[in-house]
Amino acid sequence: MVNSNQDLQYFVGKLCTVFTAPMNRNFQAESPNTYPEAVYKYFMGVVESIDQTGLLLTQATNGLKTYFFINNIVAIAEEEVLDPNNPEHAEIIEKFTPRSEPQPTVQIPDGPFVDPDALAALSKQLKENLKS
Repeated sequence: MVNSNQDLQYFVGKLCTVFTAPMNRNFQAESPNTYPEAVYKYFMGVVESIDQTGLLLTQATNGLKTYFFINNIVAIAEEEVLDPNNPEHAEIIEKFTPRSEPQPTVQIPDGPFVDPDALAALSKQLKENLKS
């Protein structure tokens, strides 16, 4: 058990993830194409202040504020901040940075007839490009 509010002051000014009791939002169902991005937005950021009533967080991705009532906080985890100029950190960043794969191009042959397989491939490519 936390002895005092002083113990929690350790987290002020640090990049943290706040773990909460379950809530009535399903971020994965709301935005399946961008999940878990919303979780990072709402629950990871710099702790601005913390007291007996709650914790004020500045979201890491957009600078917006989130307030968590203290009775709903389960845990606070300090996050490691990586410096891309540090070679060891750059290696870790590179490992976890998603790569966009080149999209194959579909060639539609010239002529009076339409190839249904080529149209299906073109349709699939368009859908994939629109998701990005």
